[in-house]
Amino acid sequence: KTELKYHIEKFDGLNELAVVWVMLPKFDPKDKEAHFWIYHGNENAPSASDPKAGWDSATLAAFHFSCQALLQDVTANGLTATGEIAQQKAALLGEAAIFSGKPITVPGFKRGINGFTWSAWLKPGHLPIQSVLFSHGDLSLKVDGLKLVLAAGSAAPVGGGGRKEGEWRHVGVDVAAGEAEVF
Repeated sequence: KTELKYHIEKFDGLNELAVVWVMLPKFDPKDKEAHFWIYHGNENAPSASDPKAGWDSATLAAFHFSCQALLQDVTANGLTATGEIAQQKAALLGEAAIFSGKPITVPGFKRGINGFTWSAWLKPGHLPIQSVLFSHGDLSLKVDGLKLVLAAGSAAPVGGGGRKEGEWRHVGVDVAAGEAEVF
């Protein structure tokens, strides 16, 4: 039995909703027997929840948008992004950010030589749209009409799954070893 690092982003006993982030060890996602246990309900047990320790050293920033400071990173890096957003109290899993269409800037971002991953939960208001979700140098992830498109310099763009108006979807990009995937 190995205790895993975790942190509780939100707990709402009245509505029976909890958002808990757990740092899992590497495992084969095809392994149908892989599992972990969550123990709860002992009010006398000390909490081991630690938002700063729940992220690996390769994580630049994580924003929950439920914090009092909406653009405050919850990792050990403690970065503060700048930009214009508003908070939506009742979203998919608690609070969310409503973006104004202007850039959000995260200081200190550098693409690693071994690649990187960017992901977010999005709920587009009106489609089709032309919008940049993420950009750094010659790399950009855009919504082009109904599709996600990753563009990097002169390389051929990589497309991803479609979007639906008013529907929450997990989207992201993974770049590693000269390969890119949009999901």
